Amino acid sequence: MKIAMTGATGFVGDAAARCAANRGHSLIRIVRPGATDRRRDDIEADLQDHERLMGIAARVDAVVHCAASDDPSFLPISQAASDSLIAGLPAGGRFATQGGSVVFGDTGPDIATTPTFAAPPPLQARADLDRHILRPARSEISTRIVYGSFIFGGTGAAIPATMINIAMDQGTSFFFGDGDQVWSSAHVHDFGALLIDAVESSYPGNLALFASGRAVQIKQVAESIAQVLGISSRAVRSDEEAQLFGPFAGALSLNQHFSSEPARRLFRWCPEISDEEAAITRALTLHASRASL
Repeated sequence: MKIAMTGATGFVGDAAARCAANRGHSLIRIVRPGATDRRRDDIEADLQDHERLMGIAARVDAVVHCAASDDPSFLPISQAASDSLIAGLPAGGRFATQGGSVVFGDTGPDIATTPTFAAPPPLQARADLDRHILRPARSEISTRIVYGSFIFGGTGAAIPATMINIAMDQGTSFFFGDGDQVWSSAHVHDFGALLIDAVESSYPGNLALFASGRAVQIKQVAESIAQVLGISSRAVRSDEEAQLFGPFAGALSLNQHFSSEPARRLFRWCPEISDEEAAITRALTLHASRASL
């Protein structure tokens, strides 16, 4: 397949790009104008250049949109870019992008098999964007959003990095309430692979897919970090929560437990690391050890 990809140098994008290359796909990386790490086959394009993005998409079989930012001002840019890329794809083309599962609200501790959007107010705009992508203007294009909850591996994983950095700064590793919140986990390698699985498959329709491997409790994560760093762990107090964790404060008090059954059955997702019992502890140990050097 010919696949165009935005954000290929990012945390998730790099994993997806490596997977695409390993599977023999022809990959076109869409990079920012003036990018210093540009490769020979890369194409420069501003994400707000509608005609340019449409022209690139017209030359490929699928698009994987991995460009991402926590800045709310990026959402309309991402939506416009998604619209342009979807509009440019030839009939039968596939479009996949990444998403954060908090837009579905608290799942409770049991696995959510058919979650619906229930985004907390700060993430309502993100949920609106996801709804928009899952209802594309073109019926002959299939769109998929691959959602992750607790993504681990490497040093770019947002939630593990936040927990580790705060623990190092405060000398204490924190969890929320009783710490019994259940989160679906996935290694970034497997998360990137599901993005490629999503565009390889000709399964019709527009779907939300969940990269869900072994479930983990937030308290267990905090205790693993504490053990590596040689510090204590405890519940964060309500007066500390927002100051320490910022936008992650509300998220980490939720359950985020999702079923990966559609991804495994319909899209043949076969995670290599995410189902391993020791994988999260191993990744946290490596991440925290490197951070403490």
